[in-house]
Amino acid sequence: MKRLLIIVFIAFTQLTYGKNTVYVLVWGSTQTQSGAGHTSIAFSDSNGIHYYSSYSRGDGGIIDTFLCEVNEVFGLDSAIGLQASSPSLILSFEVNEHEYQEMRLTARKKATKRWSLFFLNCADFVKYAFKKTNYDVGYAFLISTPYEFIHDLKDHNRIAFEEEKILSVKGAVSVYLRNEPRAIPFVFQKFVGLKKR
Repeated sequence: MKRLLIIVFIAFTQLTYGKNTVYVLVWGSTQTQSGAGHTSIAFSDSNGIHYYSSYSRGDGGIIDTFLCEVNEVFGLDSAIGLQASSPSLILSFEVNEHEYQEMRLTARKKATKRWSLFFLNCADFVKYAFKKTNYDVGYAFLISTPYEFIHDLKDHNRIAFEEEKILSVKGAVSVYLRNEPRAIPFVFQKFVGLKKR
């Protein structure tokens, strides 16, 4: 009986306090052909990395794959020709085991849904997974974009950044936000052929 209690205690502790890493990869507006930018999510644990990247069907559909090394994830979209380069910003998030499993389950469910500009674009896909955590990813009116997602993440999670629960693996959030054009005006300018004055 004593052994059973110890096993239950260890399992409970792992579920409550065990840490796993979630990565968010962000491509800026100027890095993507559409000009809208792109974002994706990866879940890393002792078994490897489960990676999701949500594109429209015309651009390649949903990537749902399992990889062994985290570096494989950082260059996958460019290696298979969906992006011209690796992401300009990569963030890592510390989550407990319960949040981690909920996030993975949400991503797995959303990966079966069809991409939609206004309801399940790449930024929405990532934001849905974060709804199962203590991180606040904000609310975007009408359409989510990677820029707005990162902007809201920074504004609503200052303490997590200060306590290093959110870390920048590549790039810097402040530099990304300062240099990144707002996606919707940028795409509109590209669409109508306007040039910045």
